Amino acid sequence: MLGLLAFAGVVLKLFLSLTTRAEKLGGEAETLFKFVANRTAELWCVYPVLFALCECTKTLPEEFEVAGYAIADVLAKCGIPMMVWVSTVTNSRKLGLVPPVDLAEDREEAFVDTAHYPKETVSDPAP
Repeated sequence: MLGLLAFAGVVLKLFLSLTTRAEKLGGEAETLFKFVANRTAELWCVYPVLFALCECTKTLPEEFEVAGYAIADVLAKCGIPMMVWVSTVTNSRKLGLVPPVDLAEDREEAFVDTAHYPKETVSDPAP
């Protein structure tokens, strides 16, 4: 249980100190940060709840424990970074830092005009 107290202290310290920094930025950056930070804190809190329900009290079966940790891991380690990446790309395009993608132009460049290349002739091997 001492570990849960340490966990709560770390989450609160990170959450509160980083939230004040985000408030200084204001605007969309603050909104985005608070959204991602809240989802991260919520996902992190799933781990001690699963631990308490599965390991400490044996309330939930082992299968639920494994599935719960697997889902939490995928969401925390893939979902949160994906949210950050998508928002970064979106904001970069809004600010004009990254040119918009023109899929039609990319498709045209993918096809090579073979009219300018000499045709290779393959002769039959001599018997």
